[in-house]
Amino acid sequence: DVIVSETLGSFGVDENTLEFMIDARKRFLKEDGKIIPEKLVVYIEPVESKECIEKLDFWKSIGGIDFAPAHNIFSKKMMVEELNKNNILAQGDPFCDIDFYQATDPSLMSTTYHVIRKKGTIHGLGGWFDLHLTPKIKISTKADAPLTHWKQAFFPINEPIHVNINDVMEIQMLVKPK
Repeated sequence: DVIVSETLGSFGVDENTLEFMIDARKRFLKEDGKIIPEKLVVYIEPVESKECIEKLDFWKSIGGIDFAPAHNIFSKKMMVEELNKNNILAQGDPFCDIDFYQATDPSLMSTTYHVIRKKGTIHGLGGWFDLHLTPKIKISTKADAPLTHWKQAFFPINEPIHVNINDVMEIQMLVKPK
């Protein structure tokens, strides 16, 4: 009668949420059954965060030992961080809008465009989500929303990008099941 799931990571879809929900819906949900949550909207935005980069740079050298290989690995992984609205250089645009009743493909690909609203340096991409439990009940992990255990996702980039107001950043992202 009801599927309830909390297979959500800090970027919403990073724990194979979509793959699991599609499978559970096909195999278990009755025709008039309910899914909680029913919808997930995932956002991506350019972020300035010296704090996140400093955490990552910890792995370059520890106690005089070269940990560059570890730094190389971690610099390609999503970090779970507490971002704040001051870190955001452009408004987040939806990366994807998932209706768990209708979704059929566990892979997601999207291109978003972001107009820079604040001069700064992009250190990575921030990710967050709105989780719609019902049409009237929503949980948000946006940087200025009440903090949740999910915090926000931070995807570091290799080289910082200096930006000015009204610059436009194009982000192409593909998310596939593991």
